[in-house]
Amino acid sequence: MIEQKTPDALVLDINMPAVNGFDVLAKYPPDSRGFPVVLLTNLADENTRQRGTELGANDFFVKSEMTIKTLITMVENLLR
Repeated sequence: MIEQKTPDALVLDINMPAVNGFDVLAKYPPDSRGFPVVLLTNLADENTRQRGTELGANDFFVKSEMTIKTLITMVENLLR
């Protein structure tokens, strides 16, 4: 879908059935994608955050620690 229409922002879960979020980030590096990415995860460990940052995630939404309102605020801030 990304190749059909570039999104304004992408909310991307790390754990997905066919392709994981890290693979999607690797396919669309920040210098060529033109849209911000918020990574969703249940994993609050430093290794997950570091890998996401290295792959160009703009922000992280840790599901167990945040609310949907927080996610909306994150995306709104990235779109400004």
